[in-house]
Amino acid sequence: MASETQPLIGTQSTSSPLTRSRFRTQLACGAVLVTEIFERIAMYGAIGNLVMFLNKTPYNWTSYNSVNALFMFTAVTYMTAIIGGWIADSYLGKCRTILLFFLIYIGGYVFLPLLYPYPDPKFEPSQPPGWCAGSGNSSGWDTDHMDAWDEKCSWAVYLSLGIIALGSAGVKANFAPFGADQVRQEGTIAMRVFFNWFYWCVNVGALVALGLLAYVQQEISFFWGFLAPNVCLVIAVLVFTLGLPVYIKKPAGGSIISNIVRIVYDACRVRHQHWRRTVVTSDLDNANDLETLLNPINDAPSTCLDHAKVRFGGSFHDNMVDDVKALGKILCVFAAMIPYWTVYFQMETTFLIQGLHMRLDFNGTQGHRNITDEHPVITEFKMAVAWLSLFDVFFLIFLIPLFDRLIYPRLDRVGLTPSLRTRIAVGMVFSIASVCTAGSIERYRLDTYWRNGTENIYWQKIGGTFYRAADVSILYQIPQYALIGISEVFASIAGLELAYVHAPRSMQGLIMGLFWLCQGVGSLVGTATMVSFRGLWFFDWDHGDINCRVTCECHLDYYFFFLGGLQLVGLVLFVIIVKVLDIGRASPYSSQRASLPPGRSTGRRRVEVSQQ
Repeated sequence: MASETQPLIGTQSTSSPLTRSRFRTQLACGAVLVTEIFERIAMYGAIGNLVMFLNKTPYNWTSYNSVNALFMFTAVTYMTAIIGGWIADSYLGKCRTILLFFLIYIGGYVFLPLLYPYPDPKFEPSQPPGWCAGSGNSSGWDTDHMDAWDEKCSWAVYLSLGIIALGSAGVKANFAPFGADQVRQEGTIAMRVFFNWFYWCVNVGALVALGLLAYVQQEISFFWGFLAPNVCLVIAVLVFTLGLPVYIKKPAGGSIISNIVRIVYDACRVRHQHWRRTVVTSDLDNANDLETLLNPINDAPSTCLDHAKVRFGGSFHDNMVDDVKALGKILCVFAAMIPYWTVYFQMETTFLIQGLHMRLDFNGTQGHRNITDEHPVITEFKMAVAWLSLFDVFFLIFLIPLFDRLIYPRLDRVGLTPSLRTRIAVGMVFSIASVCTAGSIERYRLDTYWRNGTENIYWQKIGGTFYRAADVSILYQIPQYALIGISEVFASIAGLELAYVHAPRSMQGLIMGLFWLCQGVGSLVGTATMVSFRGLWFFDWDHGDINCRVTCECHLDYYFFFLGGLQLVGLVLFVIIVKVLDIGRASPYSSQRASLPPGRSTGRRRVEVSQQ
């Protein structure tokens, strides 16, 4: 028998398995992160210029219908993520669910190049392709009160976007938690590292899509700009498939939603029985006996759901009931973040529309003021409108490693690690600053356009379509994109981490789906507010031109300030909710961080993730 000072496993036998285990973990994480990069290239390749694609020739959708199409796409993508999470938790497991929805994803994406089947960059079609042109009658400058379903090829656009949204949703709900499963045994620090680098890879994909593909779409052809992301999506599936031998795959745990329903029903049933017992004993003469009956000294349900526990007369073990209680807490926090997502999605919608009506070139000449005059063609180099989103991406790509490798480790060492709820609240503050900055820029843009009460038009041609812009450089938008990028470093990453860390293990897919669902609700709130202000701040004239025909009637600036106020209310509610529910506290991080790639042990005792 080995002595107490002798290792239970010899050094020769420990080095090889441990090395192999770390190597497999690194391979698994690497496959997940590379897959995420290519998948995000595909996604941002579809949505980065979607508003401009629909707003320009040959489709000529109104501005607000173009924006709402993206809002609806985003809403469906995020809201149907709960379906993917439910399927993974209850039936297929995360890995097989991801593969299934990848196939749906590809099936929807093949439609996009068909919406613009014109590979020749010199050919500028005046009408959409014949296979879908049977619907819609959008044409000319005077299309008023145009409903979304009356736009050209609306059925084909919404069908393709709907299939893509469903496929993307199933992947989105499971991909981040699947990647985190690969490093969960390494403890909380390794998971924070993973989520930081996962989000970093998301933005690397966005950088390629918005930096390269957006320019191809705008200046060459949307056919090639949509075909290239198709290829990237296929590569993503291949890379993910190659990693199958090294992944940690957790099986499905049964029907989660049905268990939740049964627990809620059982709690209501037992509580009703207790209430009836209270009524029966109401005629007792001895008040002390009644008090003893209703409030046992030893134990009593602290919440309604506790009635479903076996020890209180229910049918379920404590852990199952506590998981459902944790779900309710997390949902309250997610709901408080909805205004943040409403502001966040302006980056891909109203910010883009604002940029289309600002000067894109750096040395252009002032255009004519009369529409009957010949439009001056600006020949100088023009930046792609979607490139403005790159300022958000650049800040993220720079700040995420800075926080992960420098700022957070130093805070850890001095015991000042910011909690998840603190990071989210700080992100909300920056989002308010972003949208208020956008409102100020829009006020300046409108004043420039309507100087002295007359139109001062700066005509510019973008992708074959003329836009009436103000002579204000699009570079003025940099601060609002930078501020929303900083907000992501805090709120988005911390929200993603909170969704995983505080999720009961039996509900990780479901809760991650609910996290994305609340983002979808935020997108729908954006749609609802735009529809509500239609006819007040937004009009149908000239394809929804945000300049309007009459001075000071259109007010995108008011809309931005309204969103700032909405986010301020959301911030207050968020602070109250996390304080009352006592949720969002970060698990204490060790002073020694995992500064190695995800999956590398810190050399300290592994710490299990808090299931608060």
